[in-house]
Amino acid sequence: LKGHFLSSASALQRKYPDARFLTVLRDPLDRLKSGINHMAVNATLWQGRLPRWDWLSEAFQQIEMTYCEREMEWYNNGSKRHVVKFDSFVRNFHKTMEGIYQNLLETHEDEIPVIPHPSKCLKHYTVNRSLKELGVDESGLKRQLTDYYSWMKIQ
Repeated sequence: LKGHFLSSASALQRKYPDARFLTVLRDPLDRLKSGINHMAVNATLWQGRLPRWDWLSEAFQQIEMTYCEREMEWYNNGSKRHVVKFDSFVRNFHKTMEGIYQNLLETHEDEIPVIPHPSKCLKHYTVNRSLKELGVDESGLKRQLTDYYSWMKIQ
């Protein structure tokens, strides 16, 4: 579960007690930058007006902090939950998939399917402001997310 879907995790677990949960960890600063830039080009949100970068930066920083805390709490407390680092998924796809099958799906090693490595498609975004351009104090935010970064390292 990722993003706002994490809010439904407890309800899903109650409704489907045998459900398994997987998340892919990505550097919160990368998620923050991506989220702000994505929302800035959302035509429905701005209805022809210029995006309020200051609003987006402030709101998304608060959202990211809260999300990191909730993600750590959910994936640290319970069984049938598995965490994968995005970088590991990209660098060592097959090993990462084996870990998912063995640890989350309890598949015996000789029953793990061979899955072709997906190709990476680089996108050239029309809007791609840096965190500095967005007024985000990267080192300050990293300090506030120290526990999350530590948690990411041990996953």
